Order: sequence, then C-alpha cells, then structure tokens
Amino acid sequence: MVKNNKTTKKCPHCKEEVLIDARKCKHCGEWLETKETKKGAEDVVLRQPNEEAKKTSNSGFIGLIIILVIVFLFMSWSTRFMIFAFLSFVALLIGLTEPDRFKKLIKKPTRKNIGLVFGCAVLAFLILFGITTPKNPTIAFNDLNDSSKEVTVGNFDIKGKVSPADSAIKIKKDNKTYITTSKPDKNGNFTYNVDLNEGDNNFSFTADNHGKTFSISKKLVRKLSQEETTKKDAEAKAKAEEEAKAKADADAKKSRYEAGSVNKLKNIQPIFLGTSKDNWTKLSKYILAGDDTGVKNMIYSGEALIADGGSQIKTIEWNWGIFHVRILEGTSKDSEAWVSDTFVE
Repeated sequence: MVKNNKTTKKCPHCKEEVLIDARKCKHCGEWLETKETKKGAEDVVLRQPNEEAKKTSNSGFIGLIIILVIVFLFMSWSTRFMIFAFLSFVALLIGLTEPDRFKKLIKKPTRKNIGLVFGCAVLAFLILFGITTPKNPTIAFNDLNDSSKEVTVGNFDIKGKVSPADSAIKIKKDNKTYITTSKPDKNGNFTYNVDLNEGDNNFSFTADNHGKTFSISKKLVRKLSQEETTKKDAEAKAKAEEEAKAKADADAKKSRYEAGSVNKLKNIQPIFLGTSKDNWTKLSKYILAGDDTGVKNMIYSGEALIADGGSQIKTIEWNWGIFHVRILEGTSKDSEAWVSDTFVE
C-alpha cells in the first residue's frame, strides 16, 4: 500500500497551494471547507454575538440604574422610602424561597454577579441615605413680602407655596394653634383664609418635612373701614346709654328698698304676708301651688297675716328680694311682716 504523503492541497477558492492542515487560505483569506474549520468558524461567529450581548446587557443595566436614580430625585421622601421598603421585602422573600441562589452567589461569585450586587447596593444606599434625605423646607408668600401688612377686611386670603410640596404646615395666631381645613395642593401651593381682629394679628407658619422644619412670622394689621368705624361708634354709644339707664334703675331701686323708705303693696285683694322670713317662704309655696287650705291654716296659727291691697308699708330691711316691713295702715296696721318684692309697687 502506498501511503499518501501529500503535504499541500489547493484552495478551492483561489486554486493556490496551501498546507494540508490549513484552516484558512493564506492567499485569499477564505475559510477552507473542513470539519474543523466549520466548527472554528461557528465558534467565532457564535462567540462574537455573545460578547456583544454581554456588553449590551451591562450597558443596559448601568443605564437602568442611572434612570432609576434620576426618577428617585423627583419623588417625595415618603414615596422613596415605601419603594425601598418594597424592594427590601422582595429581596427578603427571594432569599427565603430560593436560598440556593444566594449560596451560589456567595460561594462562586462571578464578575456579572458581583457587578449586579454592587449596583443594587449602591442604588439602595442612594435611595435610603443619599437622595432620600429630607430637604429643608421653605415657605414663600405671594402677597406678604414684608413682615407686616395693613388690611381693611375681616377675612384675608394668605397665599404662598411650600417646598417640598408634601411638607406639612402648622399655623398659629397670637401663639395659639389656628385651625384651618385648607392644605397645600400637589405642587405645594396653598391658600389660607384667616379671620382678623381689629389691630395686630400675629401669625406664625411652620413647615415640617419629615423632621426638617422652617418657621416664619407675619403680621396683619387690621384697620377698620369708615363704615365699620361709624357702626362701632354707634354701638359704643348705645351701650353707654344702656349702662347709664341700668345704673339709674339700680340707684332708684336701692333708694326705694333701703331702710326707712315708704312704699305700697300692690292693689290686689287680699295680700298675704308671713310673720317671719321662714313663714313667708312656707307661705309663698302654698300661694304658688294654689293651696288655699294651707294658707288658711297658717293664718289661723298666726304664721301669716292679711293686709289690704294698696296699703302703705315702711321698709325695715330688704335682702335678696324679700322685704321686712311694717304695715302703716288698714288691716294688720303696725304689724311687722315679710313679703316678696313682687308684691311691692
């Protein structure tokens, strides 16, 4: 048998001589059609897309982290915290349900896994401690640039804007908490309608953004309008006249009731009087109840007496609406008795 000792072959593309084991033609650069060259070419073709896919995947992951960070910058503190809590819960759930993945990640870390874990850790840190740190709130007013302002209305709309928009606002008027149902809208704009008293009205506004606070004070000085001034003067005059009349009536009543004054019993028949203060209290109960028998029994026992209507009486003492008097004429003349001032003219 003759052995085949050929060391070269012809390239099927350019017909030039190449080594028998050559995979690629050194003359035209084409791959030679052998089992080994086909497999090598496929490996090269398959390997290149996989490497490109890895690069694309890594770039996409980094881009996703950047987008998430930007999105979190525009979220409120409470929303960021809720999202972080949710992600932590998901991570805990995965760790409890699929512990093998975490063991594999720890025992056999790869570049991809290390990058993924590191990226998530950085994102979590930024969410919780970096971009989620509450900002110092501020309050800006639309029409109260100065510390005080004069107005002539009883109700005034205080308008402004608080930042961040989800900050809470507390209002105090003259160091007392002022209750209002208005709240800032989603953009932080607010309108508070406040009642004003005449003179100085001191307001303090405190914005609270999760522990970070900002306070500012404003003073509204209310001046009365001409119409209000006229009305106030008229009310003051009427009040003064009423007080003067009440004083005159009190003085007249005092002089009429003081000891030694002479008055008359009302002109009704008959007038019943008690022979003592306690007897009058007892008698008045019978009179109010319409108990004629009780009244007669007091008269028969000497606890009550009868006087003519319109008789003159002289005041001995007056106390808490009850007269201690002496009857000057008519039935029971010169007797002392007690009677309510409702029976005295």
